[in-house]
Amino acid sequence: MENRRSVPLVQVVKAFKIFVTRKHGTQGGLLVASDATLNDEFATEEREDIIKVILKRGTIQNVK
Repeated sequence: MENRRSVPLVQVVKAFKIFVTRKHGTQGGLLVASDATLNDEFATEEREDIIKVILKRGTIQNVK
């Protein structure tokens, strides 16, 4: 079994804010996601839980 260490999320994440674009892609200005948007996409509004999902499954997208 792998020897995994746990790192506190605050050591990895600079700001506990989740951003979206109006065009649903990498173009356009970034806006802070509303609670309704987070709930629609992740079935929760808990930012810490959402950030963990994004870190595990997300991909880096450069905004143009």
